[in-house]
Amino acid sequence: MGEQVRTVDVQELISYGDDLLKLLKSRKDIDGLMQSIEGVKSLVSSCNTDYSKIQNLVEESQKQIEACTQEMTKARDESDLESFQRDLEDERQKEKELLQELR
Repeated sequence: MGEQVRTVDVQELISYGDDLLKLLKSRKDIDGLMQSIEGVKSLVSSCNTDYSKIQNLVEESQKQIEACTQEMTKARDESDLESFQRDLEDERQKEKELLQELR
């Protein structure tokens, strides 16, 4: 009977050893998972930083485009005004010439 108790104790010990091995293996898995999570956090942080930089560059580019568009519009308007002034001056000159011919 002493041997049976010893056998049961050995079975319990083997079971305990198996559970301990599973825990240790799980612990390795948990450590690996934690490292992966830290890597993901680092990657997300890096991506957020890059996104912010790119967003700022896009906003700056949009402002520059808007400024260029305004300058082009202003230059076109000034060009049109100068053209109208030249046309007006040409018409006045023609009018003067016609008036001189009529006299």
